[in-house]
Amino acid sequence: MGRWIILGLVAVSAYAQYYFGYHSSSYAGVGGIQLQPADVADSRLMVDVALIGTDFKFGNNYLELDRATLFDWNTWNDPNFLDKYTREKLKDLNDKAFLYMGYQLQLPSVLITLSEYDGIAFVPRLRALLNVDNFDYPLAHQIYTGIEDSLFWKRRFEDDFVSIQFNFWAEYGLTYGRVLIDEDEHFLKMGISTKLLQGLGSAYAFMYNFRYSFLNDTLMDVFQTDLYYGHSTNFELDRQKWKYRFIANPSVALDFGVVYEWRKNYQRYKYDMDGKTGLWRRDKDKYFLKVGLALIDLGRIRYTKAPGSRNLKVDIRNWNLHVFDTVKTQTAIQQIDSILNNTFQIVEEEGQPYNMNLPTNLVAQVDMHATDGLAFNLTGIIPLNAGTKDIHKNHFFRTLIFTPRAENKWVGIGFPITIDNLTGFRVGSYVRLGPFVLGSQDIFGWMVFQDYLQGFNIYFLAKVPIPFSMPKDMDGDKVSDKLDECIDVPGVWEFKGCPDSDKDGIQDSEDDCPLVPGIARFNGCPDTDGDGIQDKEDKCPSTPGLPELQGCPDSDGDGITDSEDKCPDVKGPKENQGCPDTDGDGIIDPHDQCPTVPGKAEFAGCPDTDNDGIEDRIDQCPHLPGPKEKFGCPDSDGDGLYDNEDKCPNIPGPPDNLGCPYADTDGDGIRDRDDACPELPGPPENKGCPHGDRDGDGIRDTDDACPDLPGPPENKGCPYTDTDKDGIPDIFDKCPMKPGPKEYDGCPDSDQDSIPDHLDKCPQTPGTKANNGCPELEEEEKEILNRVFENLEFEIDSDVIRPESYPALMELAELLKRKPNYRLLVEGHTDNTGSREYNIRLSERRAEAVKRFLVKQGISPDRIITRGWGPDRPIAPNDTPEGRQKNRRVEFTILFEGQE
Repeated sequence: MGRWIILGLVAVSAYAQYYFGYHSSSYAGVGGIQLQPADVADSRLMVDVALIGTDFKFGNNYLELDRATLFDWNTWNDPNFLDKYTREKLKDLNDKAFLYMGYQLQLPSVLITLSEYDGIAFVPRLRALLNVDNFDYPLAHQIYTGIEDSLFWKRRFEDDFVSIQFNFWAEYGLTYGRVLIDEDEHFLKMGISTKLLQGLGSAYAFMYNFRYSFLNDTLMDVFQTDLYYGHSTNFELDRQKWKYRFIANPSVALDFGVVYEWRKNYQRYKYDMDGKTGLWRRDKDKYFLKVGLALIDLGRIRYTKAPGSRNLKVDIRNWNLHVFDTVKTQTAIQQIDSILNNTFQIVEEEGQPYNMNLPTNLVAQVDMHATDGLAFNLTGIIPLNAGTKDIHKNHFFRTLIFTPRAENKWVGIGFPITIDNLTGFRVGSYVRLGPFVLGSQDIFGWMVFQDYLQGFNIYFLAKVPIPFSMPKDMDGDKVSDKLDECIDVPGVWEFKGCPDSDKDGIQDSEDDCPLVPGIARFNGCPDTDGDGIQDKEDKCPSTPGLPELQGCPDSDGDGITDSEDKCPDVKGPKENQGCPDTDGDGIIDPHDQCPTVPGKAEFAGCPDTDNDGIEDRIDQCPHLPGPKEKFGCPDSDGDGLYDNEDKCPNIPGPPDNLGCPYADTDGDGIRDRDDACPELPGPPENKGCPHGDRDGDGIRDTDDACPDLPGPPENKGCPYTDTDKDGIPDIFDKCPMKPGPKEYDGCPDSDQDSIPDHLDKCPQTPGTKANNGCPELEEEEKEILNRVFENLEFEIDSDVIRPESYPALMELAELLKRKPNYRLLVEGHTDNTGSREYNIRLSERRAEAVKRFLVKQGISPDRIITRGWGPDRPIAPNDTPEGRQKNRRVEFTILFEGQE
């Protein structure tokens, strides 16, 4: 009996999902959105109505079936069927057996493309899934052999967990997809399916740490095993009325997907039609590469446990397995419930609710569109709940499908090559012929290549597809035949496909000049020059003109047509052939080289103002008569420079001074341009300047930057400044703003301790050089400061001084009373434990606590300065307890007058 049970499970093991191979087709329609809901948008189908569809497959990794049984049904009646036609594939004790059952019945469905950007679909389905997981090889083998193999008798085995989970439900999916990005090369769309779920029945059995032993072919021991067992209230039929127990527990599930397309040759798929430009070919795939990602079956179905199905504690010896021989088919579920409840310990009340999780999967697809009609698809399916120790769930197996396909809108063929972690490698095929699709995921295995099979798959779909088509345009004029009023003659959209041969905006049927562009005013005949006179009546058709001159122009308006006017752009009398004589010298302007100035005929109408026989254009002195060899210019002062070059034409002067005499203002015989003192006479050896030294500093006034103040030569005759009036020039004074003796470089010594203030750290208090100008503390005083440092302690994480610290602080207060000129700097420090802000505040509070103690002892608060540094000034590393202890400290420093 056990052998037929396991064979029965294998025979119905199927994951009937998604039409593998055909799912990648651009014409899959409602068959494709089950794996990628985004494909409902930008579909190649205007409408896709699926009438009925089913997908069936069985597969497991434990048992193999002889291929011959698929072609000879008489073999199934052979009493030795299992021995002859089946065999075990697993052999190792550590091997795990998995079985998978599933079935899909697709009910009438529809996909509708709403626009070029969005689409919608409604897909109802019936689905059933069964998972049998993690049966170790000894358990599976004993079931297969009917516990007849004594090899495994009286041996104890332990299986971490074994499970059987079944779910049967109806779903009503509403899918909406939308194009998000459509930018030439780049395209992105998204889709979401909302599915209303109705649970039709479920059952499960799950055991953790299943410890068992088969004693013989009848008896079995089970040791301390938890059995989670249940089935829904609508799992079995009502045997009295033979009616299905309909119990509605509706729930909702979601599918979500996105698809990106790279359309590197997008221009090939754009066209112009019916007055619109840049339209996409909706009947063609535009992408070169398409990548999709989807999350499907995200949800769960709620059930209530039927009476009698409860979680149990199994711990039994010599259990007679023939107790199940009395189970009758008609009431099998109730009888099994009764046997289990009466045999094992019940650990759960009846009627508990539970959820069956859907087989949630992550689906990734890459599709390459090699050329029109040929593409390659790679689909990966990753189950997100496979392998989990979830009592209530179904799951798929990791699957990789590579599908090359060839297709057009009515015919398609593909060859899916599948690898999964249940049945391994398979080769299949699908064919689409108009409204019918027939396919198998492993047809070449069970038809040709394999003698023994681990699985079998076949699917079928009948539908009514309405694919998009390119609008028909018989005459190729980019006006669709549906709207073309001149369907046999190429035309233009503006005239509904009727021609306008000369493209003048007037269709040929109304154009008196159909081959020459014209205007509506003249019924399509041209007026080339636009002068309101059509060309056939215009003597000058290419040039705008006047009606009175038969369309010829008169640009200057002198009554002479331009063709007869020698000066068409300037008015002129007829006697001058339309040309003017602007200067009235009897020479018409075209022949007059100086048309605006009266001139002489011998000079082509140009003047000779000074009448020296040289026309003004080449006469460099046109208003002064002069010889021709000097270009008409005179030399009035006879200095060799002609008046046009001479800056002083009436006074002789050298050429190097442009004909003017040189100036000598002070009369010292040195011309002004060479005289350093042009208004004071002086000798040539002093560059025309007189000698002098007004301030008597030995530097001549001409070289003296301060001629009225004596100063050294190195300072250009100017005196050095002495701001503090201490007799030391600022340039040599290190304290130029404060008077001081020369032995201290001009700096003062306020406390007269022989240390100048700029080097004295206690400038107001006499001290020693060894202590940088500050007084040396006495040994007793140093010891008091050291005792305070070593004995000062606070309560933990507080600024409260511990009483044992008081004696040392009292000594410090007495010292400050004895030394009224002493001031005290108190600085608090912490380690780096905790935040920096907190530690700084704590160190400040502790320094202030010391100050408050001393003030209470009679010390003026003005004599005590406090600071808190927190962790900022460590004296040891903070990575050891000893280092942190050293860093938690309060330091004391005696300050003197002038110190901060």
